[in-house]
Amino acid sequence: MVLAGVPGRPRVDFLVEGTLVVEFDGRSKYRIDGDPESAHWAEKLRHDRIVEYGYPVLRAIWPDLWDQPRLRARVERALGRPSGWR
Repeated sequence: MVLAGVPGRPRVDFLVEGTLVVEFDGRSKYRIDGDPESAHWAEKLRHDRIVEYGYPVLRAIWPDLWDQPRLRARVERALGRPSGWR
């Protein structure tokens, strides 16, 4: 997904309710071209750009995706909603 109205349009994994960016991280993305340092630096710069435009970022890992109640609770907390919000 691309953030609308943001110059340079950073790509994000998910944008929840237009206010919260959810990024899924796997170990393989930090091994891009066999250079973890460069991959980590590029990720940091992209993350900084998203935050500079006012979007909070919730970082999740693949096991979170398979535990949907846990992920939902994390998203709700990040959105400032009480537990059990529907």
